[in-house]
Amino acid sequence: MRKAFIILLLFILGIGCSTRSNDRKYIYMQPDIRVTNAYDIRLVNENDSVLYSNMQIEVKMPYNTYTVSAPKLWPSNAAYASHKEGRMIPMEKITNIKVIPLFDYNANYPKGKDISDSCAFIEGKSSNSKKNIISRFNTGSDDYYYTANILSSMNIVIKTSPAGKQTQQFAFVIETSNQSSYSDTTVVFTLKP
Repeated sequence: MRKAFIILLLFILGIGCSTRSNDRKYIYMQPDIRVTNAYDIRLVNENDSVLYSNMQIEVKMPYNTYTVSAPKLWPSNAAYASHKEGRMIPMEKITNIKVIPLFDYNANYPKGKDISDSCAFIEGKSSNSKKNIISRFNTGSDDYYYTANILSSMNIVIKTSPAGKQTQQFAFVIETSNQSSYSDTTVVFTLKP
């Protein structure tokens, strides 16, 4: 009788509230990058020119979200009295970020050589190193509904001066733990020292 009572009690508690957790996962998509002139806050169009000191590369990182539900261990109702809302978790980790000049930049950075170690990655008003910005990409959110913690945009400032006035274009590449990569290129523009 006591055993039946305990089983019945567990069943009632299971029906009364659910303790399952729902996590949402997200995956970054193809980035969108543009060159901006920080002096007058405008987009640099094809064949425009910009001073090196005013140049920023604006990166937008869209992402898709997916809901993943833990299976129920016993029947329960949809009231979810003790329901855990879950977290936002990245589906794949970002392992590397590259900023590649497609024309010779200076003696240290010929065309095709990654210049990202000489960049500041700006999120809001905070300047980050490459290592820190990768960590930010891989940090989800503890709040199921609050997605502002997910990094979806940043600006890149190159800290190394160009060799002189030059035609330039940059590629932005993100590599992931799943051996995939996402990339985009800027327009071709004139960079002035």
